[in-house]
Amino acid sequence: MAFAVAATPFALAGITTDFWAILAGLAASLVAERSELRAHWPEKGIGRL
Repeated sequence: MAFAVAATPFALAGITTDFWAILAGLAASLVAERSELRAHWPEKGIGRL
């Protein structure tokens, strides 16, 4: 997903595809690996130690 975004020649709001590829990769990971992320993170939230 991130590679496909990075390979396209566009820029939104003056920001190049490098930045959008990172966001697309993170979004794809959140969608595809939601159960693994929930199992890894504590129930009270990410920021709690």
